[in-house]
Amino acid sequence: MKLAMLGTLFIFALLLACTSPDQPPNPGNTTTPPPVSNNSTGTVNDSNGGTGTGGGITIPPEINTTQPGNNSTGTSGSGQNTTIDLVNERILGQKLIFAQTPSSPLEAYIYNIGIGQAILIRKGDFNMLIDTGKPESANQVVANLRYSGIERIDVLALTNNKPEHAGGLSEVLNSFSISEIWTNNVQPAGDAKDAYDKYITGRIPVKHPWQGDSVKLNGIKLTVLNPPNSTMFVGEDVNSIVLKIEDRGTCMMVMSDVTSSIEDRFISNNMNLTCNLLVLGNHGSGLSSDLLFIEKVFPDWNQPAAKRKPELALISAGTEEANYPNSAVLERLRLKHIPYVSTTTNGTLKVVIDSVGYNVITMAG
Repeated sequence: MKLAMLGTLFIFALLLACTSPDQPPNPGNTTTPPPVSNNSTGTVNDSNGGTGTGGGITIPPEINTTQPGNNSTGTSGSGQNTTIDLVNERILGQKLIFAQTPSSPLEAYIYNIGIGQAILIRKGDFNMLIDTGKPESANQVVANLRYSGIERIDVLALTNNKPEHAGGLSEVLNSFSISEIWTNNVQPAGDAKDAYDKYITGRIPVKHPWQGDSVKLNGIKLTVLNPPNSTMFVGEDVNSIVLKIEDRGTCMMVMSDVTSSIEDRFISNNMNLTCNLLVLGNHGSGLSSDLLFIEKVFPDWNQPAAKRKPELALISAGTEEANYPNSAVLERLRLKHIPYVSTTTNGTLKVVIDSVGYNVITMAG
C-alpha cells in the first residue's frame, strides 16, 4: 500500500514538473506576428485598392493607359538607390510612396543653367526632376535642389540622353535617393552610359514611357506625348520625351528637344495640345516652335485680350551661344500675342499652380 502511494506521488510530481511556468510554450501553438510596415503611421494603398487608416501614405495606382511591355527584374544590392523590384518598364509610378496632399500648390522651378534643362516639379511630399542639365552646371543643380529642401527624388525624368539634359546625371544620382527613372528608348552613350552602369542598372526601376502613357501622382496628371508607341525615330532629339503636366485646370507642356517635324506629327494626329504654359523646344532655337504649333497650343491667340485664357511661353536658354532664344521664334510669339519669359534675362523661373490658376515668379540666379 505504501509503495502504491509513493508511486502515485512520484507520478504527480512528474506532472507538475511538465506544467512548470519555467517551461516554454508548445511551439505548435505559437503564431508569428505579421511584419510591421515602415510606414506604420500612415495609410498604405496597394495597387489593388486596399486601404488602411492613418496619415495618408499612398502607393499610387497603376493607371497607365497603354498595354505594358516586358517585365524587367533585378536583384538588390547596397547603396541608397537599391531597389529589389524593378517592375514593369511601362507602368509609371508603381512603387512610389509619398504623402498624398492634392490640395497643395504645385511648384515648378525652371533653373537658370544656361543652354540646358533642369526642372523641379514639387507638390507637397512629391518631388520630380525633369532632366539634370549639362555637366558644368551639375553642382549648381544639386545646390538648387538642396536649397529647396529636396532630400529625395520620386521621379527623375530624362527626356533624352544628350549632355544638355543628362550631363548632370552622375552628380544627381550620387546626391539624392531616386525612386524611379523615366527615359526614352535610345541607348545611352558616353558619360550617360557610365552613370547608368554605376548607379542605375539593377538598382533603380527604369521606365520607357510611350505616347499616351499617363499617371496621376499627388493630383498631378502626367501624360507622355512623345516618343510614339509604334516606331522609334532615329536620333535623340526626335525621340525626346514630351510631357504634359496638368493640375486643377492648368496645363504646362515641356517640349524637350523635339523639332518641328514632331510638332507637325502632333498636329496631323489631332492631339490635344492646348496648354496655358509652354516650355519651348530646343531651348528656344529655330528648330522648334513653328507658327501653326503655337496656334494649336494657344488657341485663344486671336481672341480679344479680355476673353483669352492666361498664356505664357517659358524658355530655358543661356547666353553662352548666340541667338538663344532665336529671334524668329520670339517674333512668332509676338505675332500670336503670346508673352514669354526666359532664364536668359529673367533668371530661374518659378511657376506656382493652385486652384485659382498660376503665377510666375522670376528669380535671380
